[in-house]
Amino acid sequence: MAFPPPRTYNVHMIKFEWNAAKATTNIKKHGVSFEEAKSIFFDEFAVQFFDQDNSKTEDRFLMLGKSNETNL
Repeated sequence: MAFPPPRTYNVHMIKFEWNAAKATTNIKKHGVSFEEAKSIFFDEFAVQFFDQDNSKTEDRFLMLGKSNETNL
């Protein structure tokens, strides 16, 4: 299966919102806070991929980048 090329972009103004209960679950499940996860949007070398498996009802994307804690 061929995948489209990764997308790169610069973010200048972006607002993040999340549910507090979901944020707690995310830390337990993935070991990463939403606060840390949002920092990859400011990684100028981050790449984004279309997430075909989870795009049944809306377009979803995966992003790979380095967080402010230097995690990938």
